[in-house]
Amino acid sequence: MISKKTKKELLLIISFLIFSIVFVTTVKILTGSFTYTFGSSDMHIYTAAQMKILEPELFENDVYFSEIFKTYPNTVNYFLAFLINLFGNMNMAYIFVNYLLFIIFWLGNYQLAKYIFRSKTTGIIFALLSAFGTKALFGTYWGIILGQVSTRDFVTAFVPLLLYYYLKYYKDKKKIMLLFFVIGVLTN
Repeated sequence: MISKKTKKELLLIISFLIFSIVFVTTVKILTGSFTYTFGSSDMHIYTAAQMKILEPELFENDVYFSEIFKTYPNTVNYFLAFLINLFGNMNMAYIFVNYLLFIIFWLGNYQLAKYIFRSKTTGIIFALLSAFGTKALFGTYWGIILGQVSTRDFVTAFVPLLLYYYLKYYKDKKKIMLLFFVIGVLTN
């Protein structure tokens, strides 16, 4: 049975998460910056790979894409192809994935900050501040940016949770091995 204190904390976290999503989306819409740009310049390769997974006869005689498909395809393309097939629309699948990864990233930042600073309030503030993607080195965004989908988002979304679990369990060899296995799967 969940205690009243835990229920209250969960309700608070969910409320701030919903607020964060609505706030960020509203700001982006009002400023005119909420246009879905599906990733970076390499997304045409991933989109083609997802299309080929769904329809294997595509690009059979295309020299450019045939070289790409000779390499080992990453797991993300299979996952996105499955969602595109499920939704019947690539844009809806990408939007769903974008918000899902945003939620994972937001909750991971909350957990990490709460663990490091031993304060729920600091965790919430840190999570709210992480709701906006920031440009780091060389104009590359860090974080999950609502309105943009990139394959690296699948790793980025889990980085705060991976750091949290590493800090929490770094002395437990079995859990650390499992953590590194998860990192290997995510970066595939």
